Parts: sequence; C-alpha cells; structure tokens
Amino acid sequence: MTAPVPETALGDEERARIKDVVCEVLDIEPEDITLTGSFTEEYGADSMALVALGASLERTFDVEIEDSKVDLMDDLKNVFVVVGEALATSR
Repeated sequence: MTAPVPETALGDEERARIKDVVCEVLDIEPEDITLTGSFTEEYGADSMALVALGASLERTFDVEIEDSKVDLMDDLKNVFVVVGEALATSR
C-alpha cells in the first residue's frame, strides 16, 4: 500500500471538484462545509451516503477507491487524501 498523498498535492481544480461532489452527494451547502467537519457527526451522513460518495468520486475522477478507504472519508480533508492517493496510483 502506498503512503497517503497529502491533500495539498491536489491542484485547486481537483480540490474544487471534490468539494462539489461531496456537497452534492451529502446535500451540504458549499459555504457550510469545513475541512475537518465530520460528515457523520456534523452533517448527518450515514454509511450509505459515504458509499454513494465513494462511488460518485470514482465516476468523477475515473479512479478506484478501495472499500477500506471509503470508511476513512468522514471529512473533506480525508476525502482529499483518499482521492489524491487514488489519482496518484492511477497515473
């Protein structure tokens, strides 16, 4: 397994697309989401919503996200890390 890619390794455009997907799938207003706000605790997402988020990110970025990584995506910062890692391994 490769080491996680720091979320800063993503470009601004990729970060913006990720945030858009997260907000759309989890029904969060873009101005309300924070980098470290828990999707489950602060925004009320359930496990099915996180699975849907993973699937949507896979389609948007044409990457594969391991099921074990989906469990890590409970805030925007970790989504950046997981997607960054997936992009790095797919390039």
